[in-house]
Amino acid sequence: HRPPPPPNFPRRQEFPTLVLKVEDYTYPDGHTFPLLVADGTLPVYFLGIKYNIPIALWLGEKYPSLPPTLYVRPTAEMVIKPRHALVDGSGLVSTPYLSAWEGDGARPGMGFLGLGGSSGSSGGSSKLVDLCHDTSIRFGADPPLYSKPRGWTGDEAAEVAAAAQKSASGASA
Repeated sequence: HRPPPPPNFPRRQEFPTLVLKVEDYTYPDGHTFPLLVADGTLPVYFLGIKYNIPIALWLGEKYPSLPPTLYVRPTAEMVIKPRHALVDGSGLVSTPYLSAWEGDGARPGMGFLGLGGSSGSSGGSSKLVDLCHDTSIRFGADPPLYSKPRGWTGDEAAEVAAAAQKSASGASA
């Protein structure tokens, strides 16, 4: 049984891979709480080629008054681009749209799930579908994920040091 979509959730034809489910979300302080999450991919066009960026869009306990929490979820073959302007090393996404989120001003909660709180009215100007479109465009300009290079160890500092050592030994030969 899938939960009903919240107001302004992206239509299936726009973002067909986003699937709603309830999962435990772990907050930075370590406590967990079951939240609604849209799990799937955002289509991104980079240099004319379509890529699918795996994401998790968490609707917190105070949604829609507060913005959702968005993460990129790299697959085992992907890595987060270091020092990306919108995505930190954990995959947390921060965009101007999220920063300027205008909730509906109703009582916080997920009333649209029957979990209490607001009725899920959409009185605020920020919408999940617009967040998805905005993020897709921004990721198309600067993709946050890329394929792991051959021999990737996951330790960027070691990778850089090894490349520098290889260059230095090649220069002295």
